[in-house]
Amino acid sequence: MRAAQIVRYGEPVEFEIVETKDPELAGDEVLVDVEAVGVNFHDLNVAANAYGQNVALPHVLGSEVIGRLADGTRVAALTTEGGGFAERVAVSREVVFPLPEGVGDLEALTMVIQGNTAWHALHTLGRIGKGDSVLVLGAAGGVGMLAIQLAKLAGAATVVAGVSSESKNSKVSELGADHVINSRGDDLASAIMDATRDHGVDVVVDNIGGSAFDQAVEAARPLARLVSVGKASGDAPTPYDPRALSRRNLVVSGMYLGTFPPGLLRESMAELVALLAAGELRVDDGGRYAFDKADEAVNALRTRSGGGKIVVTVP
Repeated sequence: MRAAQIVRYGEPVEFEIVETKDPELAGDEVLVDVEAVGVNFHDLNVAANAYGQNVALPHVLGSEVIGRLADGTRVAALTTEGGGFAERVAVSREVVFPLPEGVGDLEALTMVIQGNTAWHALHTLGRIGKGDSVLVLGAAGGVGMLAIQLAKLAGAATVVAGVSSESKNSKVSELGADHVINSRGDDLASAIMDATRDHGVDVVVDNIGGSAFDQAVEAARPLARLVSVGKASGDAPTPYDPRALSRRNLVVSGMYLGTFPPGLLRESMAELVALLAAGELRVDDGGRYAFDKADEAVNALRTRSGGGKIVVTVP
């Protein structure tokens, strides 16, 4: 089979397409014949060794795929250890999700990591309830755009979207954001309070990190749930003394989808696919690339030149 692998760390990402053996199955793994691969920031971070994992090189990136099992069943799969940028990949049966034929590759791939992340940030960790005020930081990104829509579907009374530039305002408003604020503003906490009429926020989904998260804490209501999903700013939030959080009984959670219980992922994926089939979720197309242009696809995300979900098709 063919696989697109990195042979060195660094940016821009460069792939070598090679002929290699089919993966060997172990434990509960099944073989997926890959038809499409989604591009994620996780791929960029692994390629740059940003996590300090020092994965053995050469290495095949790719954390989410659409394909078929040996019996022809169409599936989506989460490949947390990579391997997606190949014609075939071995995946634990626990994170293989059946897909109806009517749901497109683009839509389904958007749900595997970004959709599940937004879902569990809101429901499992954020415990969103009807009437809640929700703040989404990094609202114009893949997770953020879905978080806006899912928050409204869950009955949020107010969704405040934090974006980095005015050019993104119309997009997040179209998705259901009630208020749009500049996440890079000098006084983000005041902007959040103004948007919520001094009510504050009950749930925070933060894709930015750094000082933006710190100011979200300032604008959180008593009993609020704040979920740190990503750090697009490149900066970590300020460490907090639990005593400072306890004054308002705040709950702060980190989130990493790769260690989520598979049973929860299967439940959320089924719900997300049902919402797609019902036309309840909007997904943006960030471009499709042929397999031999996979590195161009990854670098399009790196340079932010692609908006929406970027997909690589596998012949």
